[in-house]
Amino acid sequence: MSSDESIPASTLASRLVDIYRAPERVYRAMRANGGEWYDWLVPTLLAAAFWALHNSSILADPTDLTNWETLSEAERQMARDAMAMWRSHVWFSLPLVNSLASLAAGALALVACCRWFLRREVTLRQMLAVKGYASMMMIPRWLLLSLCQRLGATNVAFGPASLLAPDERNDITGQILVGLDLFDFWQAIVLGVGLAVMTERDPRWGILLSIGLWLLWVILGSLTSALPTGPSPMSPLRGL
Repeated sequence: MSSDESIPASTLASRLVDIYRAPERVYRAMRANGGEWYDWLVPTLLAAAFWALHNSSILADPTDLTNWETLSEAERQMARDAMAMWRSHVWFSLPLVNSLASLAAGALALVACCRWFLRREVTLRQMLAVKGYASMMMIPRWLLLSLCQRLGATNVAFGPASLLAPDERNDITGQILVGLDLFDFWQAIVLGVGLAVMTERDPRWGILLSIGLWLLWVILGSLTSALPTGPSPMSPLRGL
């Protein structure tokens, strides 16, 4: 990697574009100037906004549920109540809360991993920027899902889960395949580039660490989702 001093000045707008075509340059700029609060907040809010935009495209009528005819009256009422709550605030509050929580937890975990595995000292501000800009890789995913929704496609997956029928995605293996999303993989690679830049290590080490953490997250999430739980207030909406 070249010296930070050779990096030309950049604006927030240019970094939001460059993260898709030259992520190393964006992260080198962050390392050179230390980054500002908007370098992690704005990308995160943008990704959350496109997630909410996708959610707004599925504010359908409960009778659009694919299994509506097989539901009991009590289940239909639960679906109506869930849809009312979804239309009220969940469609935008869920992406906002989840994105900010993921940003905070992810940045803290990355600080620890850089110190333990890459043997480098990094700051929380740096890891917030790394995680925030990497989350921009999810915007194309939400745009494609919204497009598929408008075209009438259901149960869309961008990975090996696309080869599975919907009822084959509920066990642990199916959940793992669902988690192996190509856009998440892209995000992991960009995040790994950021780790390498901030720690001044070979990009391969940062990317390997990032992909390893992602795979661990997918496996743990799949094991957790496979555990038996009580009915969720939003579960009747799974057929949308």
